Amino acid sequence: MRKTSISVHYDISVLGAGHFLERSRTGIFKVIEELAIALEEREDIRLHLLSQLDGECISRCHRYLGEARKLNSPYLSEASIPLISSQDVERGVMSKLVLDLQQGGSIDLGWRAGYLFKKIRNRGIEALSNRRMNGQQRNMSIYHATHQPIPDAIARMGSIVPFATSYDMIPLLFPSYCTEYDISFTQRMVSSIPLHGHVVTISQHSRQDFLSFRQDFNPRNVHVAYPAASDVFHPHVKADQILRLKQKLGLAASAPYYLSVCTLEPRKNLDSVIEAFGIVASQLGIDTPYLVLAGTPGWKYGTIYEKLERLNIHKSRVLLTGYVSDDDLPALYAGATCFLFPSLYEGFGLPPLESMKCGTPVVCSNLSSLPEVVGDAGLLVDPLDCEGIAKAMWSITSDHELRSRYSIKSIDRARKFTWAKMADMVANAYSSAIR
Repeated sequence: MRKTSISVHYDISVLGAGHFLERSRTGIFKVIEELAIALEEREDIRLHLLSQLDGECISRCHRYLGEARKLNSPYLSEASIPLISSQDVERGVMSKLVLDLQQGGSIDLGWRAGYLFKKIRNRGIEALSNRRMNGQQRNMSIYHATHQPIPDAIARMGSIVPFATSYDMIPLLFPSYCTEYDISFTQRMVSSIPLHGHVVTISQHSRQDFLSFRQDFNPRNVHVAYPAASDVFHPHVKADQILRLKQKLGLAASAPYYLSVCTLEPRKNLDSVIEAFGIVASQLGIDTPYLVLAGTPGWKYGTIYEKLERLNIHKSRVLLTGYVSDDDLPALYAGATCFLFPSLYEGFGLPPLESMKCGTPVVCSNLSSLPEVVGDAGLLVDPLDCEGIAKAMWSITSDHELRSRYSIKSIDRARKFTWAKMADMVANAYSSAIR
């Protein structure tokens, strides 16, 4: 007997925002997009895309779908949030037709007609299948809030199983590192999940943190699904790509460099990176690799510049690149001597995994979820021990055999994380929720 597919209504609001503003393409953006692509490929999932925000966000989501061309599932407008029947789905398609006309775009009637034909056909198949299902399961479907809080209307619906993704509890654990908005937003997200709902976390550590703030929540309803690094990251980046990137950054072709990729904010602990770099630079002098800090300025980033001033003559060997596009990131990772990530807290930590997938050794914090990601494939350090960080940097720089060994281990470790595996874990969570 053919397995009945699960209807999943998946919020892509973040993808619309990220498509409009490239700098908003953070780790959360990558997780939401890649998971949607992986879920869409599964036969046991019927994915419907929606935005629960305002009309402007809906318009941006339409633009993302039309221009990025990465997802093909039907799109639902804000009006379709109840998401119970096939009529709601078709109404979402009609809203796209109207929007296309308003924007002067082509209607692509062939695609729409084919989609509506499939919906009519599938409705007949579903009607036959529903006769074999009990009343509780007949209209059951999943609403997955991938970033935003779960709407009250969804939480009250008995025929919808609400899911939320919890990436981390940083604003509640470390409020001094975050804005008031971040704190309030996280509080609303955590409290919006009803007791009958389910949560997807991106590490065991994040799962524990969520349950510490929602002690009333059933632990069996909190599921771990590890993200992965995109396939654009790999160990076979060509030398001329690295050379072009160095020219773009103003580095000499032969100049080695240490690398950190993150938002410039206190939680990322770049102060320790800069201090450790100063220790290494005092030992190596003019032979010191450059330090490349890639990322956009974040909350309270001014302390980084204060720390740089204390480097004195070595500060000329520190390069702050600002935002680096996805096209340049693989070469940036692949060209580095080692990757530095002594973050004080991470819900998962995509940058170390991206670096590992490129075969670049990682010097990483031994706190929060990062040991789950890096395992024994990187050098784990106390993020507040600048001498320890400097020692790890020196080891990777001076011992080519050690660097080669960690490069191989990094590639092997990164293979354990795939988007298909994440989709398996999430699909299993969906399935368990509607039994």
